[in-house]
Amino acid sequence: MSFTHLPLGQRIPASLHGVSCSLPTMRAVIGYEEKDPAIVSHLTSGYPRFVQHPLLKEAAAHLLKKHRLEGHQLWLTASPRAAEDYLLRVGERTVAESEDTYHGDGEDNVRRYLRHAFHPAQDQDIFLANSGMNAIWGAYRAVLALQARRGRKLWVQLGWLYLDTIAILQKFSGGPDHYHFHGNIFDLDGLKALFAQRGHEIAGVITEIPTNPLIQTPDLSAVHALCRSAGAYLIVDPSVVSPLNIDVLPFADIVVNSLTKYTASEGDILFGAAIVNPSAIDAASLRRSLAEELEPVYPRDLQRLALQIDDTAAVVKTSNENAAAVLAFLQGHPRIASLFWSLQDDSRLNYLRLARSPASIGSMFSFTVAGEIARFYDRLRLPKGPSFGMKTTLICPFIYLAHYDLVTSPAGREVLKANQLSPELLRLSVGCEPASDIIASLQEALD
Repeated sequence: MSFTHLPLGQRIPASLHGVSCSLPTMRAVIGYEEKDPAIVSHLTSGYPRFVQHPLLKEAAAHLLKKHRLEGHQLWLTASPRAAEDYLLRVGERTVAESEDTYHGDGEDNVRRYLRHAFHPAQDQDIFLANSGMNAIWGAYRAVLALQARRGRKLWVQLGWLYLDTIAILQKFSGGPDHYHFHGNIFDLDGLKALFAQRGHEIAGVITEIPTNPLIQTPDLSAVHALCRSAGAYLIVDPSVVSPLNIDVLPFADIVVNSLTKYTASEGDILFGAAIVNPSAIDAASLRRSLAEELEPVYPRDLQRLALQIDDTAAVVKTSNENAAAVLAFLQGHPRIASLFWSLQDDSRLNYLRLARSPASIGSMFSFTVAGEIARFYDRLRLPKGPSFGMKTTLICPFIYLAHYDLVTSPAGREVLKANQLSPELLRLSVGCEPASDIIASLQEALD
């Protein structure tokens, strides 16, 4: 078996810029969520919204000392004038972190991939962002700017989506009168009823195809037609399975994509993109707003992404094949209590209408196990941490990490139950290691 237990806090991958980190036990997961110093002190890397990058900590310490503010706290955010360059400029570091980058026009290589993935979009329709979440924010703001002038301020969340996407809608839409959660993505009649009643108010609909973490796919063509007829815009995020697996641009006005997933498959870059459907109503206005709203990308990140992006097709193909083998194993195992994947019965036809081939199933799925989650999770030798779409297999207790506040309260658990979300749901992103090794690790932990 090629997998070993990774120690608490080890970066995944083991580089300074690794976007994930090891949370090897349920005690570590809970300690992280509860900010237990015994756990948090080991975490040196991770998504910057949750774990501050060590270079930002170094830069903050330098600034506090420079301005005689020792004892205070300073939280820096990354920008095109990134922390590593600052530390080199002020002499706190003498050499930049060594990493391979693309030799050539990195932006041209990234755009070449995006033109292929989002045909028929051209360069004028494609906007780079410094993260997938920045792409979502930019798309939301672009639609908001256009629709607010028309008196349209209602936003519809279609399905249970990733935490930060939900937070954008809840915090910035302007209150409950301007935010509607339509949790059942298969309830097209209910969505039609909402549009019949409030269609003149609706600015936009945001969804993921498929959703995270239940891997559900609605009838996207019907949802898009409903939005188009009512003058609402549809924003679609296919990051869960990669745009190389599904073609959603014909049924969206803006597609947002986290290029951290699958394209930055080494797991050491944050990057995103927003793509305007050339046939979208007021496409030119959406392009102008996106250009203003998105954060500029960091040049060295762009060159690093350009180096990895040509591997995307092979990564997607291998992870699809591995996922099929792992799914076959899990479907036949008596300890698997529930399993959610792209071709589950409720989503199968909707997903296949978008899939580029019957084999394009995606590398991510979610499941629960019979018995105590900690017994399985703690024994499992796969890499355990957030994120997905790497060459490296990753598993995490997703609901604990994304919605710990709901997991730990009776009212929160009722919310989860109402949305078919078990607190013990595990999310697995199958990587490019031998499928037999992934299966062997799962078998060992399930025994």
